[in-house]
Amino acid sequence: MRTRLEGRMKAVTGWGHGTQSTNTERYEFVRKWGPPAAPGRLSTPFGIAVDGSGNVFVSDEFNHRIEKFDATGKFLFEWGGLGHGNGEFWNQDGLALDTNGNLFVADHANNRIQEFTSSGEFITAWGTQGSGNGQFEFPYGVAVDASGNVFVTDEFNNRIQKFTKDGVFITAWGSAGSGNGQFSGPIGIAIDPGGNVFGDRHRQQPHPEIYERRGLRYSLG
Repeated sequence: MRTRLEGRMKAVTGWGHGTQSTNTERYEFVRKWGPPAAPGRLSTPFGIAVDGSGNVFVSDEFNHRIEKFDATGKFLFEWGGLGHGNGEFWNQDGLALDTNGNLFVADHANNRIQEFTSSGEFITAWGTQGSGNGQFEFPYGVAVDASGNVFVTDEFNNRIQKFTKDGVFITAWGSAGSGNGQFSGPIGIAIDPGGNVFGDRHRQQPHPEIYERRGLRYSLG
């Protein structure tokens, strides 16, 4: 049985100006899966990523694992477990896939990023707790651009950090506050085909911001 949902889409015109669209788009519920505990079940799923074949990776946060499903929701396999070693997690959050199908995981409470193959084999990890370059105070969101560079929202350092695909620090920007280019616990992050970075300023500052590769910043909303 399919359920029809209706909602209005927010349209963006110009730079940093939102207008309410009069068009109503209709969506139909297709399927769901994942009550908590056993393999294929979920406890506070947070991050999600979809590969080119339609397989779905889910960050099963409170089970401290990554689960992989096919496009129909059929459970394929899982990996992880609570811990600090390679391939283990502590309340992991954001996920992102690169063009090779490798998965980057924001290992939130372990203050690091871990990289895996599409079959869950550990590749590398980087990061420690702190406020220096390449360190984190709870990494939350992660995104990968077309060149394989990895962008991470560093929540309690109130900044975004950029790394090479191998975890070498490139740059960072942001500080605590409500001004342009400032954050209050940033979480979400995304990159468009042109390489522009979209970062949210978090709960108290609901308007997302855009960062062009040349350093200009715009705000939506």
